[in-house]
Amino acid sequence: IYNSDALYGMNLGARIYKKLFAEVGFDARKYTNKYMYRNDSTGFGSAFSSGINHYSIPIQIKYFYNLTDRFSFVPFIGMNVLFSTENGLYDHFSSSGYESTNSEVINYSEYSTAFRENNPFFTVTGGGGIEYFASKNIILTLNAAYERGFSDFNRLEVYYQSDRVTETGNIFYKGTNYNILFGIKVPLDF
Repeated sequence: IYNSDALYGMNLGARIYKKLFAEVGFDARKYTNKYMYRNDSTGFGSAFSSGINHYSIPIQIKYFYNLTDRFSFVPFIGMNVLFSTENGLYDHFSSSGYESTNSEVINYSEYSTAFRENNPFFTVTGGGGIEYFASKNIILTLNAAYERGFSDFNRLEVYYQSDRVTETGNIFYKGTNYNILFGIKVPLDF
C-alpha cells in the first residue's frame, strides 16, 4: 500500500500575546491511495490506485523562540478540518483474465472501489519549524509535523478471486501522516 500527498495553500496569522501567534488557513491536498497485489504461487499480480483532492482548514497556535537575529524556532499545535466535495463511491476498477505458469492457467477476476466516508472530519497536529528572516519582508519557513486522524475518511475496498484463492481487504485513510513543508511568509504590519 502506498500513500502520497501534495499540499499547497495559504495561511493568515496574527499575534495573540508577545511571541504567541494564531494562524488559520486554507489548503488543497492531493491524496493518492494505491494497493498492489501479487499471487505468491504464480508471481502475477496487479495494482490499483485512486486519488482525490480534499481540502483542509488548519487552525494553529505557534510560539516563536528567537535563536539569532535571523533564525527562530517555532513549535506549534493545532487542528485541521478536512472535507471534500465528493461523498460515497468516487472511483472503481475491475478486470478479469488469466495468469499462466509453466504448469497451469489460473483464471482470475478482481475489482476495487474507493469511497469517501465522513465529511468533514478532524485531525490534530503538532510539530515545529525553523524560520529564516531573509529580509524585512520575506521569511523562509521549514516545518515538520505529525497529523493524527481518528475517524475513517477514505476507504479502498479490494477483492481478488482466482481458481486457487480469494483475497479481500479494506484500506482506510484516517488523515494520519507526517509532513515536511517549505513556505514563504510575507509580513503584513498594520
